[in-house]
Amino acid sequence: MYLTQKTEKHPMAEYYQHRLQQSHSRIERLALLALMELMFARSEPAQSSKNKH
Repeated sequence: MYLTQKTEKHPMAEYYQHRLQQSHSRIERLALLALMELMFARSEPAQSSKNKH
């Protein structure tokens, strides 16, 4: 189970980074990378339709 402390800045990122380093399975590493990309990627703000003329 995953436990966090409020004093940590990025506990989930550290947890998944540690899991990635400890993994011996190629499929698990690929899955962890994909999960981290989805969780921590910043999405660009959507353009509002008001700006279109």
